[in-house]
This record gives sequence, C-alpha cells and structure tokens, in this order.
Amino acid sequence: MDKKYLALILILICTFLTALGQIFWKIGADKLIFNLNAIYNYNIWAGFVLYGIGALLLIYSLKYGNLSFVHPFLSLGFVWASIFAFFYLKESFPPLKVSAIAIIIAGSFLIFKGDVK
Repeated sequence: MDKKYLALILILICTFLTALGQIFWKIGADKLIFNLNAIYNYNIWAGFVLYGIGALLLIYSLKYGNLSFVHPFLSLGFVWASIFAFFYLKESFPPLKVSAIAIIIAGSFLIFKGDVK
C-alpha cells in the first residue's frame, strides 16, 4: 500500500475516534458533578481513551505522510462531530451547517487529489 494512502486511512480513523471521544465527553459533561464521584464518570474516561487512540493514529499518520497532507484532514473531525451530534445528541443540522460541512469535505478531497500522484 502506498504510504500516502496509509496516512490517509490512519488520519480518517483518527478523526472518527476523536469526534466520537468528544461525544462521550459531551454526554459525560452533562452528567458531571465536581466532587469525588467525578472519577466514576465513565463517559469522560471513554472520551479520553478514544482521544488517546486518535492521537496515536495521528502520530503514525504523520510518519507516513507529509504534515501539509495529513494536518488538513483533521478538519474532518468537525464533520464527524456534527454527524454524531445530530444522531446521538439530537442537535440541529441546519442548511448553513450542511453547506459548511460540504466545503470541508470538498477541501479535503482537493488536498488529497492535489497531493496524490
């Protein structure tokens, strides 16, 4: 497999996991009470684990791809987070947000096409 494709796959999984981690953080934050019982907030811990795995995947993707190729794909985390928030948190998905997400996806595609030969 070409190294750039491996970098792309790793960064896509990274953005998916970190966005999912943010969903767990949001769920945990809604239930958060700042006392000793906060350490038992498993949603917060799940968010940390997912974010940690995502960070490791980001590091590995940087091993296989240029920073100028890999880093812009982090913006796809906004796409995943919006989709997860819509389905799991019942947040709104107005047309302007859909347009912004389309622009992010289009930009990521252009970066991919412009760097892969």
